Amino acid sequence: MLKLTSLKCLNVVKNRKRGWIMASVKKEKKPVKPIVRVIAIALWIVIALLVAIIVFGKDAEEDTKKGKSEVSKQEYTVTQQRYDKAGTFYITAKADVKDDTQVKALVKQVAAEHKGKQKGEVESMFVHIFNAEDVNQGVFKIAYTNKGKAQTGLDETGKWTKQ
Repeated sequence: MLKLTSLKCLNVVKNRKRGWIMASVKKEKKPVKPIVRVIAIALWIVIALLVAIIVFGKDAEEDTKKGKSEVSKQEYTVTQQRYDKAGTFYITAKADVKDDTQVKALVKQVAAEHKGKQKGEVESMFVHIFNAEDVNQGVFKIAYTNKGKAQTGLDETGKWTKQ
């Protein structure tokens, strides 16, 4: 039998002819303690902050990476470029470079920006760099495939070598 103290009678219908009573009953809820409410709200806030950090943290991280790559990009002018049928790409660039680290960074930048613009597959690449005073800074070569290794005379693919 139900305890009458925890029930709330909503609607009572009596049928005198048949002798029965029908009632709809709703069980009363216990009041929630204030400390439980405070803890629940705090948990929701923590969850919301974690989701925001995860979602917006990736964008900030990507922006930081983009910022670093944009800072390291150098201005240069392509003075010659040629792509032959064998898949060898030759390019000559002129830029204001002062040391070997800048030259190597420029070689990688030039290669990345121009390699995909060719009609065929680039098997190997030769990059010739001059500084602002037209002083030769070196010719760098890379092989992308086995055929490129034969074209450049290198022993391994994917590694820049100064000629």
